[in-house]
Amino acid sequence: MLQAAYYPRDGGNFQGHSKDASRFSVNPVNADDYVVNGTNTQEKDSVVLTAAHTFDHVLDQDNLSSQIGASVWYSTIQNRRSNQDGDRKVYAVFNHTNYKQWNLQLLAGYQNIDNADLEHPNHLTFGAFDSSFNVATKGQIYSAEVSYLFPQEFGDFNQFRPYLNYSAYHKTAQGYQDSQRIIAGLSFNYHKLTVNSEMLIGKHDPYLGDREGLATGGSNDGWNKRLFVSFAYYF
Repeated sequence: MLQAAYYPRDGGNFQGHSKDASRFSVNPVNADDYVVNGTNTQEKDSVVLTAAHTFDHVLDQDNLSSQIGASVWYSTIQNRRSNQDGDRKVYAVFNHTNYKQWNLQLLAGYQNIDNADLEHPNHLTFGAFDSSFNVATKGQIYSAEVSYLFPQEFGDFNQFRPYLNYSAYHKTAQGYQDSQRIIAGLSFNYHKLTVNSEMLIGKHDPYLGDREGLATGGSNDGWNKRLFVSFAYYF
């Protein structure tokens, strides 16, 4: 399987309280005033390539399959303050393995962003959900998730899938604290309604108590928790 995509611009900014982060997609933005040493950039001309191959009947097991793949993301970072262009390069390898009702997903990647900012080269301001925060420009990304899909139905409830995910961002810049997040979740369907509930436990995470978590980190060194529940109705 080979996939390619091109995006001439980012997801756009809509109605909200922030300068440039009223969006659902996470993109480089113009930092809000509360962001320390925030940057003002825009991402454009994104090219994404993904190649993957699925192996069925691994080890002659009918219920065991595994997909191995790699992806590349390249885009231009337009710095509105310096009027210079940098770039964003992200490389990743991944594996998805299924055995009966079990699923294992692994990912390892590397991000390298040139933000064309001589004053703040080690971070870039991203934004989403009407808030903005700094992110380290260089580092390794890791993620592992295991889940189990219950085959049984419980009355009108079905597709019960508990899952456990661990992810981390190991930053290259000296003195930057690594970001970590653990997610214990459960998803299920009730008729046309899908419910996803998650307990998030994170350290140096901007969504869990550390505004500089994905950049320098350190404003909150503890493990913080948040319960997240979402509902989706399919017509």
